[in-house]
Amino acid sequence: MQSFCRAVVSCLLICLAVPSVRAQDLDSSNLVNELTQLITTRRKAITTAEISAEHLSVSGELLNQFDSEKLKKALTDYVESGRSAADRTKLYETLCQPEAATQARRIKLYEDGSRYSLSVEGQNRYVTDYRAVVRTTMPDSRTPLAQIYPRQGTLRPLDLRDFSRELKSKLAPSQVVADDLGQLLASGTTDPATSWKTEFSREDGILANSLAESPSGRWLTIQAGRISTRSEVPFPAVVCELRSVSDSRDLILLVPIEIRVNEPLPAEVFKVAMPAGTTITDNRDPGHTPRAASKAVDDIVELADAHSGTKPDLNPSSK
Repeated sequence: MQSFCRAVVSCLLICLAVPSVRAQDLDSSNLVNELTQLITTRRKAITTAEISAEHLSVSGELLNQFDSEKLKKALTDYVESGRSAADRTKLYETLCQPEAATQARRIKLYEDGSRYSLSVEGQNRYVTDYRAVVRTTMPDSRTPLAQIYPRQGTLRPLDLRDFSRELKSKLAPSQVVADDLGQLLASGTTDPATSWKTEFSREDGILANSLAESPSGRWLTIQAGRISTRSEVPFPAVVCELRSVSDSRDLILLVPIEIRVNEPLPAEVFKVAMPAGTTITDNRDPGHTPRAASKAVDDIVELADAHSGTKPDLNPSSK
């Protein structure tokens, strides 16, 4: 009789446990759908973007010693500050050696559908128009360069998605749970050797932090605080990526100064004027020989579009 009772109790416990497991699976599935919808809604909410920011990339011995908690504290301290130029410098100096802290570059980014323009202070400019991709370089002591590429190609060292990393997310979580702090905690694998865990805000879908680990290293991404836009589309106030592979470490910081979205962008931001003497190379034409423009070029993108697939006119008349 005792054996029969124990068997009945065991069957009841099993029967009670099965609906619970199924409910958990269903709840995780619902949360996966909720997270997918949050990110999809964010993507659709942005049509154009204008971003002014600072970009700092530092590696190796130029990085100070810090763990993930110290890194999070430095980012939190910046977010809670007035976010002035001095506050940005303090953030850089907390994480980097003095000579590296001064290497932050001011960048300006515009995006409007397929059109794209990125200017990196003291370095290059990348512009994508409807029919051509252009990269220009204005070195201090060398001839200015303009490279023209097919429209099918891409030259986008940074884009809108880098300022809100969930916008580029292609992760397929195997499980999503909700915590008591309004976060969605997703986890999964990208291959048998690489696992990842990511936290998202349940309020706006913005990634809070993500950690991917494999035998070769670990990749930590943190997005802290919020920066407001006039169209009420929020963005992280700072984006940080720390890569640790073998004995090397690489840190990337993106610190927005101003973000505008869903506002008309003037056509001029996708035009690139280059001075006389600029060496122009049309990589769409395998037989093209680089030549120097004898006069100033008012708009290298327009020039590239007008001569798509042919050698560009290197002596355009000034408008």
